[in-house]
Amino acid sequence: MRAEHRPEPPLVARRGPRGGEQGTSLVLALVFMTLVSVVVAGAIAFAGTSFQTARVARERLDQRYAADGGIDLGIRALLDDYSLCASPAPSATNITTQTLNGRTVTVTCQTLQGTSVSTPGTPGTNALTIKQSANPVSISGSSAAHTIRVTGPMFSVAAFSLVASAPNLAVTGELTQHNPSCASNQSTYGTRITATPWTCVPNTTPAPDPNPSVVVPSASAPASRTYGANCTIYYPGRYTSAPTFTDGRSHYLASGTYYFHQTGNVTLTGTVFGGARGSESQALTGTTPCADDTIAQQLNSAYSPAGSGVTIVLGGNSVLRTSTSTTRVELFSRVPAGADAGATPGTSIWARASGSGVSGYTGSTAATPLLTQGAANTVIIHGMVSLPDRAATIAALANADAAAGARAQLAGGAVLGRLSIVPSASSNGAVIAAGSAGTPGTPATERRVLVRATAASASGGTPTTILATVRLPAAPGGSATVLSWRTV
Repeated sequence: MRAEHRPEPPLVARRGPRGGEQGTSLVLALVFMTLVSVVVAGAIAFAGTSFQTARVARERLDQRYAADGGIDLGIRALLDDYSLCASPAPSATNITTQTLNGRTVTVTCQTLQGTSVSTPGTPGTNALTIKQSANPVSISGSSAAHTIRVTGPMFSVAAFSLVASAPNLAVTGELTQHNPSCASNQSTYGTRITATPWTCVPNTTPAPDPNPSVVVPSASAPASRTYGANCTIYYPGRYTSAPTFTDGRSHYLASGTYYFHQTGNVTLTGTVFGGARGSESQALTGTTPCADDTIAQQLNSAYSPAGSGVTIVLGGNSVLRTSTSTTRVELFSRVPAGADAGATPGTSIWARASGSGVSGYTGSTAATPLLTQGAANTVIIHGMVSLPDRAATIAALANADAAAGARAQLAGGAVLGRLSIVPSASSNGAVIAAGSAGTPGTPATERRVLVRATAASASGGTPTTILATVRLPAAPGGSATVLSWRTV
């Protein structure tokens, strides 16, 4: 039997993926990967930006906190030290530089209004004050027909001692004196000492003393200069040896402060004018100063005239005295300016037994640092003489002005530890002091101060500055009021 042959079925090709669909899948895969990459990169960039922003914000915040702390420091410093930014100024003054919150902070202040400085008035109140009781106010003998005059009120801690042949004492104004010396002197000298009135007070009553301040120069005085044939010009500064004044010659002390340090005797002789006269009238007649501050500067360009008049400070064993030969002296009141602008105006002669807190000053060891001699001499000191723990010896004068009480030797008043008045047979009398009531001081006032604190950036970026306007009371001990506080 023949096998039946069956034809095989035709081969049918198996269908795989089409070529177009395969390409589409690849594109989709690439797009997906790209999108993922973009999203991831964006996320990373965003995270970086956010981190940077946070870092900058954190740094600015740290700077702000540091500057705030600087303002607090500045206000505290102003309350603790009233000499900081004491009065209005065109520019700021540095208070401190500190590290706060990891930042360097600089703090300044600038007063916009008001002042913390009480400006003293010119000395005065009493024509003459005697502050030490150990020795009496002595008036030695010559003629009981003469009179020593004090034109203005007088205060004496000490007793008076007048010998039988001594001149009388007349006080134009009230004479205030400590007991028990007062009662005893009233009993003994009731007809020889006159005052309107003469008042006794307990010995605990303080003696009034304006206690003027001085600024002692530290630089050595320049060498003297000669002007014309008969004029010597001296310059302010520190002297460690006494300058030479010559009889019969004219001398001019250029305006300023003269500090005589351990010079021994500084003997004035000839004609001596001290400083520019300012608003004062010249009292010496028949002569004029042989030079002035303009001429002094022409002869020494290093000298810069400041203010007018002179202050003479006596330290160590220095003694200011006049010669017994014919001497004419007129010292004009000092109006401070320049290097000694902080000194009290109106002080002509100043000495203390100790340094008294004055920078560069050596206390006076001379028992009597002021001594005028010679009845024929004329001595006029316009400013205050302040020797509260030292003595002065004053010669009565022989001239008609002295007899009439028209010319004062100590025209600006005096505060002395002790006083000795030495007349002579030819003296007519003298006006020992002609003080005034002085001028009142200017009190401190409430201040408005601009406090600035600048905090530097730790990374060298822009610093942060805060300004605060603060109101401070006139006197220490109060609290500050913050009027404004802002970042600039």
